[in-house]
Amino acid sequence: MSETDAEIFPFFVANDMPEMPVGLLLKTAGRPSDSQVEQRGFDEFFDRLTRVYENSNEMAKLAAARFAELRELLRSNLTALCVFKFGSIQLDVLVVGFDPEGNVRGIRTTAVET
Repeated sequence: MSETDAEIFPFFVANDMPEMPVGLLLKTAGRPSDSQVEQRGFDEFFDRLTRVYENSNEMAKLAAARFAELRELLRSNLTALCVFKFGSIQLDVLVVGFDPEGNVRGIRTTAVET
């Protein structure tokens, strides 16, 4: 999977439901309602992206630091954080949570899973 190379976009979805509105997230991702949906944990998603290995080059270290900053920004501003992946092979990935008003906010990116 290669989220590290894809552009990242913020998004907002007005919401008045106590649960994450998967249907609205599908629309946000531009996916049909019958798309494959996988939910993952927030920390699980970011743990891999923020890990620095002993033999990591400077670019990899910088990317890991930037993802760590993004994780903390999302964690400090949103609750009930989770990750939704829509599709297969070429995925739309939404990292989402609720803002203090109960609306859904987060980031959207793409990934290729082989």
